[in-house]
Amino acid sequence: MGVSGFIEKATLKDEVGKPVSAWYNEDIRPLPPHRRTWTGLTYFSYQSSVGIIIVCWSTGASLLGFGLNAWQAILDVIIGYTCVGLLTMLGSQIGGKWHIGFPVANRFSWGMRANVFPVFNRVVLNCTWFATESWLGSMCVKTTIGALWPSFYDMKNTLPASVPMETNDFVAWFIFCLFVAAGAWVKPEVFHWPSIIVACSTLVTSLAMLGWFVSKAGGSGALFRNTEALAGVAPASGSQFGWMFVRGITTVIASQSTGILGFADWGRYAKYPGAQRWPQGLGMGLADMYTAIVGIICASCCATIYPDAGLVWNPALLLTEVQQREAPAARAAVFFASVPILLSQILITVTGSCVAGGIDMSGLCPKFINLKRGAYIVLCIGILMQPWQLANTSNKFISVMGSYAIFLAPLTGLLHCEYYLVRKQALSLSDLYKPNASSSYWYFHGVNPRTLVSFVIGFSFFLPGFVHSVTPSIVFGENWNRLFYMCYPLGYFGTGIIHYVINYFFPVPELGKVDDVDYFGTFGDSQLPFVDSLTGVAPSGDAYATESQEGDMPKGLNNALSSKHWDDWIADVPQGKIKCVVDDSDICRHCRIHNFSCVRLKSQRGKWSRAAKRSGHVSEPTESTPSTNTQQEIIAPQSASPTSSKSLQPHADAVPPNDVVDVEGALHFKVDNALFPLGVLAQASRQIQDNSDSAIQPESPSDQSSPAAWGSSRMLGVANTAYFREDIRHQLAVDPAAKGAASILTEGIITTAQAHELFDLFFTRLNPQIGLLSKAMNNPQLCNSRSPFLFTAVCAIAARYYQSGILYNSVIQHARRAGMEAMLSSKSTATVQGFILLATWSQPSASYETDNAYLKTVLRYPDNMDLNIKEMYIQELLARERTWMCCFVLDRSMSAQTGKPPQVPETFGVRDVDHWYHQPGCTLSDVFISATAQLLRHLYRCFDVLYSNNDTFTGMSTSLNYQVVVRDLNWRLDGWSQIWERNLRNFSRDHQDQGALDMYLSYLRLLKAFYNLIPLSFGLHHCTIDGYNKVDQISFVTRCYDCAVTAVKVTKEELPASSVFKFTTDQHVVAITYSACFLLKLIGPEFRHLFDEDQVIGLVEDAANLLRDASDDENHIPYLYSIFIRKHLALHRSARMRSAKPTSSSSSSSSSKTPDGVNLMIANPIQDTWANDLNVASDGSINLVSAMGGTETFRPVQEQMSFDWFDSVLGLQNQYQDPLSLQQGFGWPDQLS
Repeated sequence: MGVSGFIEKATLKDEVGKPVSAWYNEDIRPLPPHRRTWTGLTYFSYQSSVGIIIVCWSTGASLLGFGLNAWQAILDVIIGYTCVGLLTMLGSQIGGKWHIGFPVANRFSWGMRANVFPVFNRVVLNCTWFATESWLGSMCVKTTIGALWPSFYDMKNTLPASVPMETNDFVAWFIFCLFVAAGAWVKPEVFHWPSIIVACSTLVTSLAMLGWFVSKAGGSGALFRNTEALAGVAPASGSQFGWMFVRGITTVIASQSTGILGFADWGRYAKYPGAQRWPQGLGMGLADMYTAIVGIICASCCATIYPDAGLVWNPALLLTEVQQREAPAARAAVFFASVPILLSQILITVTGSCVAGGIDMSGLCPKFINLKRGAYIVLCIGILMQPWQLANTSNKFISVMGSYAIFLAPLTGLLHCEYYLVRKQALSLSDLYKPNASSSYWYFHGVNPRTLVSFVIGFSFFLPGFVHSVTPSIVFGENWNRLFYMCYPLGYFGTGIIHYVINYFFPVPELGKVDDVDYFGTFGDSQLPFVDSLTGVAPSGDAYATESQEGDMPKGLNNALSSKHWDDWIADVPQGKIKCVVDDSDICRHCRIHNFSCVRLKSQRGKWSRAAKRSGHVSEPTESTPSTNTQQEIIAPQSASPTSSKSLQPHADAVPPNDVVDVEGALHFKVDNALFPLGVLAQASRQIQDNSDSAIQPESPSDQSSPAAWGSSRMLGVANTAYFREDIRHQLAVDPAAKGAASILTEGIITTAQAHELFDLFFTRLNPQIGLLSKAMNNPQLCNSRSPFLFTAVCAIAARYYQSGILYNSVIQHARRAGMEAMLSSKSTATVQGFILLATWSQPSASYETDNAYLKTVLRYPDNMDLNIKEMYIQELLARERTWMCCFVLDRSMSAQTGKPPQVPETFGVRDVDHWYHQPGCTLSDVFISATAQLLRHLYRCFDVLYSNNDTFTGMSTSLNYQVVVRDLNWRLDGWSQIWERNLRNFSRDHQDQGALDMYLSYLRLLKAFYNLIPLSFGLHHCTIDGYNKVDQISFVTRCYDCAVTAVKVTKEELPASSVFKFTTDQHVVAITYSACFLLKLIGPEFRHLFDEDQVIGLVEDAANLLRDASDDENHIPYLYSIFIRKHLALHRSARMRSAKPTSSSSSSSSSKTPDGVNLMIANPIQDTWANDLNVASDGSINLVSAMGGTETFRPVQEQMSFDWFDSVLGLQNQYQDPLSLQQGFGWPDQLS
């Protein structure tokens, strides 16, 4: 594997399998509600458990070294750890409110690029702390093992004398590292019970040790009576005492400075706002304070009980002294006391060093390092630092790291000042992940000069004292040393003040900016304890009704969420979100409150009374008022052009974007018109049905027993007689009075957990197929509150693939009902999106009209014309534009399949697809949507030319040169393919968004082949009835063959059935089915001479197998089409067998009949005698007379019949230039007629 392969393997993937960006991964994103599991008890327990550790226990040793006595040291401990508790609350509040960690939090203060500096500092400290804590932990392991097997202390030393440790020390350290490596694999959100267990056990152990030592020593010990004699340090006095006392406070705070700086890492796991605030502060301050005081007292008592042992500041060594000096029975007590201390040491090493370091490293390199990788990198670096060397020989290194507070204090002061004083706790989460000038935190090329200047000034005053503390021989003066003694309080407050002053005179832009949309889904139902899950129903009783969340929720996300009562919030924010409430004023109440543009449009659903509008009920239509409700619309199945009469002229670019093309009364094609894909399938299904009783038997027993069994009057799918019947009305039960949350939740059809799983499945597998919805704007909670219909539609579509589809039938019925209710109650983008989903993944039905009822609804429903309503939020505008683009694509796609006229106008936004996907917030799927829209624009320019004759009933021109028309379209699609494949690759590279790139490229090739095949079939049909020469006929036949084979092969080789095609849309299923049927037509008697029949049949079988493998069950759309292809193939074989039987007439006679079931594509097929006219030789070669003169000989089966070859035969080789140049305009050549 090369370097590129290694990089690809090392790159992290998101939940849908696409590579993450260099600024974002799942471990540094704002935490979603399901990962926030820490309660107040968790925080208090965790801080208590990691507070009773060796570092805090030995705090007194440093304080006594400053010349303080035991009581003065305890006072320092109380003051210092009180400050630590307050700073802990300030630091954790950032994570608790916004659910972001330290690496991301520094982006708003330092800038998107400069934040690397503070994060790197923390990484270095975490690696050093791991080395230190792991060595201290090895002492606990040694004590625990020694209590069980005392001989462990006497293990033979096999290490050289140059190594400052013995073999048993190394064994204990190695065992401790194994414990830590196992703990680093555990996610932080599951530390609830371990923290409680460790906290309780360490508290009991410390109290037991304190009681035993005090009782054994008969009091607090000799240290409290004569500190100088035991500590060996002269007591400080006068002004020196004051400075040493201040230095002691600084030392206490500095010992926790690394944790204080990064407490946002732990505050982000708060289950609800405020859970981390007081519990974490109290737990941190009280536990550390208690441990330090107990350490001083126990060391004093140990020196009294065992005078020769002196002051022992390590609890593990204290227990070792007890075991070695007391009776053998003390071994059990030592073991049970050492285990909780060992557990506490493991917990602090895992969380405080590995996990915290992993989070920081993930922030340094999000593309390649996640939390777990970072944790193990810290572990490996800590091991390479050789903890035994640091603990025994590296005094200068220890001095440097011990004085690191001169950097950490200014860093902490900057962060807190920026958050609390400068930005007033207001952040834009989305801007924290934008690596460009569009981010509020980009500053000057990703660096905030204000922060940089403040930091340099803040720590520079302490550098002389820092240098002197590391190298005492270098002296700058006592005043510099005294500044250094107060480095933490002065560095914290001084730097903060400097930073505030600089920002006062040079304010940053966009202060107070907050996201208007919860893009990351981080403020969900866990933020709203007064809301029961997704149902939006307040729990009974007053347990939550009186609890205000005011101040905890970001104001910009939803001011209404701070209200005390859910019902009040519902009243203020209607379900529709952009619904215009009808009243007598010029602007409706909702638009007036939220500063929306209030747009009134004429109703297209019939006239309702005002009372009916307000009550949500539709007035019954009278005889004088015909019902025009969408759910009862009937599209007249008259034959006509696929475009309306207004669109027969060249497409009017001058049409305003908001204009709606009136298609009422326009002529329509019949669904079964033989020139369109669904018409081909309709004709084939009827032939299959007509021959099913006599000619076709099911291929397997499963075919007979399935719900789609052929010949059943109740079957679903594409091959029953009634499937393509016209004028099928769809009636759905409508409950206009239904309001509130989605019925599938309130009625218990699905649970909240299942809703989350269904949404995850939808956005992982289904949404990438069309790119309609934004995951950030459509998490389950937000989607349910904005549009229960869209929520139900998403769940219904995903339910097909969830747990073998057991929920599908129930949920899809609720989705259909919710769609009709949504039409009566609101108008919103979300409603249109729901209809698009139901039209894209249709429910198998008894008829095509019922199956695609929602297609009519979404295209004729007025809401899709309202998407130009002005909205202040960029993301909402983008969602509306994306929805409109999907409406256009769905409309043109289904129009091309059915032959019915399009209904969605080609607005400016559609014509501007080349630039639309470049706007901020667009994804790779938006590029694919743009490419598909552009493809369909090319196709419909071709249709406009084909149906440009106003003198004929159908509008199809009979005087066109179809070779030129189709060839021109092919050149355009070649250019389209090159351009948009390049656009997809460039967008993927520039935005570091690989996503489903390969899938989209494959779909481009499939759609190009499919939509090329449709007009080619027009040309094939035309040349068989208008006396075209044989070169034209072979040209169209082979081009159709090439497109159909390409569609099948692309699907087979590039779109795996189980992982991609299983979740594909109905459009792609129709494309592969149509291509397979076309291949069967091409190996009929009239064209059999040109192709390898066995190879074609193999491709058709591959298509059927692919659709079968992509099916979830026997009622799944791909499965029904798979059976359809197999039955059509069986019909072909049956017809071939009948034609092979000896008959009284010659097989080459022009009057011989073609067997049933093969004339699906061409209404008037070429007679068999055409092959003789072309001089088909016995070896399969054909002699053709070209338009330029001369004779061409080729073997169609063995040789590739390219477009260029036919151009040379037809004399068109000089007609076109570079295909990319054809993309510049939509004009057509003059040689069309």
